[in-house]
Amino acid sequence: MNHNNFNSEASYVLLDDFALCNIKFDDEWTGIHSANDNKGLYYYLYSGSPKLGVAFETTLINLTKGALTSTKDYLGKSLIIEATDACDILIFNTLDTSQNWSGSLVTNTFTCDNANSYLICLDGAPKVNSTTMQKFDYSKLTSGKEYSVTLNGGVLGLFTKS
Repeated sequence: MNHNNFNSEASYVLLDDFALCNIKFDDEWTGIHSANDNKGLYYYLYSGSPKLGVAFETTLINLTKGALTSTKDYLGKSLIIEATDACDILIFNTLDTSQNWSGSLVTNTFTCDNANSYLICLDGAPKVNSTTMQKFDYSKLTSGKEYSVTLNGGVLGLFTKS
């Protein structure tokens, strides 16, 4: 991601079939996700109120604090991020833009129905099957297995490759 000279911090972690990018930046920061580099499928906003738009279009993508926002429709397009205040964003990225991923936030106990599913702790310290997860912990799930969830104020994302 290209950006101006204002303060920003980015962490990028390449995992099994996907990558997570956590970007923290100060107010007045602007960044560009070029079309070739844009593999972001879902954005999760921790804090701030950034503007996210598609370059050379009038399309604005609304990011809401605590919500998972799909940006799958904008793969292959350059995205511009502009901050008027300090922001913290997590981006779930595919490694291959031809792959189809679904994503959602988990709020209750569930049974996994796809062996290509991953549970990712997006924030806090939720419990899954008596194991306490920490921010950015993840686990590949087993199809047919029930996962008991206690959020404890935490946030879990479920991402499935189909």
